Amino acid sequence: MNTPLAIRKVNIFEVVNHTRRESLIAVTSEDSLAFRRRLSSAPPDVIGHWDCADQTEFEPLAVHLGPGTADHFLKLFMSDTRMRDWRLIEWRCTRNRDLPGQLPGLI
Repeated sequence: MNTPLAIRKVNIFEVVNHTRRESLIAVTSEDSLAFRRRLSSAPPDVIGHWDCADQTEFEPLAVHLGPGTADHFLKLFMSDTRMRDWRLIEWRCTRNRDLPGQLPGLI
């Protein structure tokens, strides 16, 4: 069983360009190495790819999401059994011009 991993902050940005919608999640974790290890095993419909070069503990980790919206991503992310013991401390969802998103029940 995994030890609970506290995620300090989750910022989700959705950008819609001419051809597609792209979601980006920036995560600040109490243990970024453990976060990266768990993230690398996330199912492919959740994670598109992620950037971790030169990241140190407590620095945000940029994750480019797979297809779907940020809401869809978080629902998959939090329902995945490998991620269930994660604890979101703070999150914010930003869509287009800083409009707040709502994902009730995740905290």
